[in-house]
Amino acid sequence: MMYIFTIILPAILYAPLNVYFIAEVLRYKLKNTRRTYIVALVFGLIYGIGFSLVELDFGENINLVTDVVLVVTSITLMIYIGKNLIEKRWKRIFIVFMSMDILTDINSLLSGLREIIYSSTDQVDLYVSLRYSRYNIIAILFEYVLFYLIARMRKKKDDSPLPLSLILGLFLVLNIFAAFVPIVDLEREPFILDKPQYLLFMLSALAFVTMIFYIRAARKERQDLLEINRVNGELVESEARYFEASAEANKKIRSMRHDMKNNMQVLSMLLEKKDYDAMKEYLGEMTQQIESADVSAHTGDTIADAIISDKKSKAEKAGVTLKVSGVITDIDLSPVDMCKILGNILDNAIEAVSDARFVDLDPSYKVIELNFKKTEKFFMISMTNPCIDAPVYVGDTIISSKANKFEHGFGLKNAKEAALKYGGDMSVECLPKPYGHEFVTEFVFPIQEK
Repeated sequence: MMYIFTIILPAILYAPLNVYFIAEVLRYKLKNTRRTYIVALVFGLIYGIGFSLVELDFGENINLVTDVVLVVTSITLMIYIGKNLIEKRWKRIFIVFMSMDILTDINSLLSGLREIIYSSTDQVDLYVSLRYSRYNIIAILFEYVLFYLIARMRKKKDDSPLPLSLILGLFLVLNIFAAFVPIVDLEREPFILDKPQYLLFMLSALAFVTMIFYIRAARKERQDLLEINRVNGELVESEARYFEASAEANKKIRSMRHDMKNNMQVLSMLLEKKDYDAMKEYLGEMTQQIESADVSAHTGDTIADAIISDKKSKAEKAGVTLKVSGVITDIDLSPVDMCKILGNILDNAIEAVSDARFVDLDPSYKVIELNFKKTEKFFMISMTNPCIDAPVYVGDTIISSKANKFEHGFGLKNAKEAALKYGGDMSVECLPKPYGHEFVTEFVFPIQEK
């Protein structure tokens, strides 16, 4: 019974390791992570029972059946994990196949030491077989510890999915390492390394895996710091322009207050003459002066007001109207994250509406509407703007239409990452319109308890 258990247990442990590696180490999202773990455990149990029947050697016929069961179980698990990945179909196949092969290679590297120990034993008995199986369990637990440490590092510094190019690199290099793992085979002469050499060989392979993830995490952290510095710079410039505009507005208001007495006299004179048309025109000019002196969006958040004021000025120069309604309440975004969200979506909207192909569009359509709204449980930021072309998606990511895609296309991604930090989320929608399309961007945040 103990022998059967030690054969089945590695399979039970190894199956969920595939899910953990994809979800936590590679950081690819699954539709239902908990259910996928449960299904993996069930398939691991089936695989373990089938493998134990092969090991116990009940006969040629049953061994053939169990071999088929093992193959079918492995393929079915791969298909199930692939179907639960939130990616394009070809990408799912690539990720699942590569990840399982990477895990197999790492397991082969760890089992190489076991093979050396096993091959040095003159006689194979039940005790040696138990040790052999227990080594499997220890090796898989070691993989769990290794991947837990890598996952923790990635979650802290780099929470984005590992690029396919790096997954392919891991696959190729580990396949080269695994090709030199010593094999126990009495029918042919195996390639055998002595223990010190193999230990160095194995540690080099594991160090390579760890370094790939560390370098990736360090690079992502550096990119995030550069992005924060860029946003901070933009924020400082926005605030500076906002305070300059506020100073100019105050100057205009003081001038209007100084002229108010004269304005009232003119209006009284026009009223006495019953020259209502001239009076209406004069009031219109006064209203325009008052509106031009108002630079604040009145959102209740100074940083948001500064960003909106700066973008409103940019929009006006491009012939675009920016309308803002609502106030910001019950949510406390940092200045950097506020700039990431509002700055990016407004820049994208202004660029879309000022497209040269919109040159003949009626000005009443060249409007960006930014709204802040609070419900009982959520705070929402929504924005609508016209655009010519519908966005191109890869998975759930919008791909930039600009020629240099390497340096562009990060605006909405950075805005979404900022929202996720506060338990929020971002959604986009593109609706067909007679002039092209209407792009809708919406952020939803849970209301923070005071």
